[in-house]
Amino acid sequence: MTAQAKFYYLHNHLRSCLNELRSHALRSMLTTLGIVIAVAGVISIVAITEGMNHSLVKNFSQLGTETMMVRQNIFKAMNNDVLQPMTEREWFALQNLQTGISAVAAFSRVELPGTGVSGVRISYAGRSQIGRLLATSANLPQMTGRYPIDGRYFADSDSDARRRVCLVSEELAATLNLQLGANKPLLQIGNFQLQVIGIMPGGNRDILGTSADVYLPLGFAMQLNPKDIALEFGFRSLDESNTEHIKRQVNQLLRQIQGTRPNETANFVIENATELKQFQTDTLGTIRTVLLLVIAISLIVGCIGIMNVMLASVSERTREIGLLRAIGASQSYIQSLVLTEAAILTTVGALAGILLGLGIATIIAAGIPQIEQVILPPAAVVLTVCCAILVGIACGALPARKAALLSPITALNLE
Repeated sequence: MTAQAKFYYLHNHLRSCLNELRSHALRSMLTTLGIVIAVAGVISIVAITEGMNHSLVKNFSQLGTETMMVRQNIFKAMNNDVLQPMTEREWFALQNLQTGISAVAAFSRVELPGTGVSGVRISYAGRSQIGRLLATSANLPQMTGRYPIDGRYFADSDSDARRRVCLVSEELAATLNLQLGANKPLLQIGNFQLQVIGIMPGGNRDILGTSADVYLPLGFAMQLNPKDIALEFGFRSLDESNTEHIKRQVNQLLRQIQGTRPNETANFVIENATELKQFQTDTLGTIRTVLLLVIAISLIVGCIGIMNVMLASVSERTREIGLLRAIGASQSYIQSLVLTEAAILTTVGALAGILLGLGIATIIAAGIPQIEQVILPPAAVVLTVCCAILVGIACGALPARKAALLSPITALNLE
């Protein structure tokens, strides 16, 4: 068979399969629905987890392995135990613990009146954006490794004097078309006007919670809240080999200050960057595995649906198949017709699922501050399409065999 004859044969073969699927468009669409949902689930999970993993790597590469964090023990609160927050008292005590650690940075999320789930409204020059606020000490950049790309960060004097100054993220500055100049721009946050003195890199999407849309001095933030705000701390170990000893010192000091009994769970957790990264990675891996198992069940259901529909299609086309066999069509040709139809259904379903999955992932990521962007590896797309084709062939195998084994005489006698 010449190349031209092969092309003509394949062209007619595909056209015949597509015409058959088009003649039952609703049935074909409903058949692929299970595959679309399953693939969309897989793609959205992969894109979100890859995006979160990218953020993890980026954040921890900036921190360094010697960085240590002291955070609220949310697990204690989840067990309905009273959680005593860390305040200035604990911060001052840690600052006086100068054995083997750098200056201690303090930070806390800030909520103003009118703050919603997504944050507070931030306005400038007629433009507005919903964003998140973070109150920090002056030495946060030394701990995180992120420094202003324009202007300056807070000084201790800004916090002590309760000055109404702030820094904004690079993303927020671009959204509001805000630029630093000789006259520092004024930002409207809730009922307050703050002078912008600097721009921080990136946005508010930080796994560790050390970034925001707007950065406030701790002194001013404490003035806004009549109660003590709950602080978290970060510092660097000056000697990595002494990390465990430092953790024990910090743990003992904070338990003593907070009056925690020996058999009582601490109100805080102390982790270094390596432990934090490992915990986040393990948690992310567990979540991804569980979700993919759930999606696998959906994929199996979709495969069963395709097999049932193809079996029904073969039964409806018994006379047509008998006619093809009577005029000389081989069993392999009949099999290829059914297998090609099944492969087309699953491939189209996979492509639609990829687009839907990317859309879902983008929407979900927009609501998760820790994810900077969704990332879909090209290998995942290729693997998904290949798997879809294999699934289609596997699902069509039984109906194709049934069609190929039909007796031409028997098939033509059926009405």
